[in-house]
Amino acid sequence: MLFARQGWKTSLCRTLTSILFVGLILWKQWATFLTTHGSLTNISLHKLFEHTEEDPDRTGRPNYDVLLRQSRLIINEIGRLSKSQFSENTAFSQLLQQATVQLSARLNIFDQLNGRREKRCTRMKSLSLRLQRQILNLQYPRHCRNKKIALTESRRICGFGCVCHHVAYTFGNSFAMNRTLLIKGNVWGDTFQPITSCGNLTAVQSKEAVHMPFTEYLNGGQFDPPGLADEWATAMEDIHGAPYVWFRGHLLSFLLRPIWSAAETDRGPYVGVHVRRTDKIVTQEAGFHSLSEYMVHVKRFFRLVYLASDDPSVFTEAREQYTDYIFLGDQKKAKTWSDTTEDAIMTDILALAKSDLLVCTASSNVCRLAYELMLAQQPANDDATFNSQSLDVRFISHRSRQGRWKVIADFKDNNLVLGDLYSLSANSSDGFLRSFCALDGNCHKQLIPAYLLQEITLRYSKR
Repeated sequence: MLFARQGWKTSLCRTLTSILFVGLILWKQWATFLTTHGSLTNISLHKLFEHTEEDPDRTGRPNYDVLLRQSRLIINEIGRLSKSQFSENTAFSQLLQQATVQLSARLNIFDQLNGRREKRCTRMKSLSLRLQRQILNLQYPRHCRNKKIALTESRRICGFGCVCHHVAYTFGNSFAMNRTLLIKGNVWGDTFQPITSCGNLTAVQSKEAVHMPFTEYLNGGQFDPPGLADEWATAMEDIHGAPYVWFRGHLLSFLLRPIWSAAETDRGPYVGVHVRRTDKIVTQEAGFHSLSEYMVHVKRFFRLVYLASDDPSVFTEAREQYTDYIFLGDQKKAKTWSDTTEDAIMTDILALAKSDLLVCTASSNVCRLAYELMLAQQPANDDATFNSQSLDVRFISHRSRQGRWKVIADFKDNNLVLGDLYSLSANSSDGFLRSFCALDGNCHKQLIPAYLLQEITLRYSKR
């Protein structure tokens, strides 16, 4: 073990030096780009070690878990920047991608050697059990008679993932209000276990019941995504990269409990790839992405791929053009929800959620559903946030309120100061953020490297 012989402090220094070296190479290659869009060399890091907002013990030292996550964020965004600015086939692009893989691997090894990952895993498992108990006690109370109720409905007016996310949205609001959620309608048939033991709908006629209809314009105010109750925001914000997605993943895990038991198959490490075509492309809700764009990420890791798609031709293309890879998945299930069963869709979603790397387009509800379940259902990973790649937008949640992002380093050319808070109004996955607003309402339209901003957790007080 090279890291063990060198000592963890020496290993950390060499790893961080490697990150800086890659950054210097990147800046050198981007001379033309920087001339057009401004210099990035005015980024000041010296205040990082003076900034104690993320240091709950006020020891004067940065929080280890936060800094580790920021390092992973920077590496991930460098990869996105490379793909957006350079051709995949250039020698520099390939070297840079390989360098980011090596840096990520060394950060993971370092994290294991110093014992922090094991502690986070133990903490995350404990938090998962606590949240699962809260959900179960709310939905399966000992006595239903006096329980406060929230009522929603499930209607098949959009795709499977869309309906799931609507119910998850209302579930999040009912959880925040400490109300048991009941669902009118049975759009899923007999695929999933009952959501509650309080199945008598006569009680919901009471004026005290909160009705949440199936509509795109439902507004829950402070409970809207990506807000979390104080209890969960405090517990999660320092040890996880996407606390709200993890929370929502647990809500969905409870909602989508199949009555059948999924077969446990030891496939070994594999990549989950979801290719959305058909209706999303026809209605221009999302852009077309070739299979080769997905395979860029696959090639960096494994040759075993679980492929899911609503387009049968994708399976044929994959097996004919990438003969060195093994593609799992059922071409016969390549249909939309209107043409297939919930069992078939859930088989694909669960397989995608269990993958070691998920590659998809976050504009797709199925992609986001798999990502949410991945964060909640992989106990071996304390934080699977970086185990996914979206080809179009970053993770989004419909009916969301404005999230807040914190500047993690000075960027003088754009008047960004370490610790400043902004909200974003444009979403992309090319390594840049394009439009953002200060909390005073002053908005900017300019290119900012995404690795300079980190999303923070919004809070609300649970009733």
